[in-house]
Amino acid sequence: MRTAALALVALLAACDGEQRPLPPERPDAQGTARRNIDYVPPKQLNLPGRWAASIDQCETDYYDFGGDDIRTAGDFGCSIMREERTENSATLQLTCVGEGVPAMETWLIGGDDININVSRPNLPPELLVRCPDAR
Repeated sequence: MRTAALALVALLAACDGEQRPLPPERPDAQGTARRNIDYVPPKQLNLPGRWAASIDQCETDYYDFGGDDIRTAGDFGCSIMREERTENSATLQLTCVGEGVPAMETWLIGGDDININVSRPNLPPELLVRCPDAR
């Protein structure tokens, strides 16, 4: 017993007293929590702001996501009627007006605070980048 106590004292004396945080736990394939040293938390989808296909289009051909609407440099605009979110995606139910005719649309958006992929009905998906200092 005394030997075990001395070993514990020696072990504690060898520690430098600095506590290091453990990396977060993630479940493995079997659902068992384990530590992952290389874990980097995902960036969350952050829509408000101006987005364009490239930085050089930020002033001429963009989507400006506001709190409850989406505007463009042209006559196209949408009001957000309903929004469902996960950590890095959103489904938007919109009423959009372009060329004077209102239409209901559903947009699927995935990404983070730097890049988003926008899927709209009857159009190919668009990869957009956040415009710097656009707001």
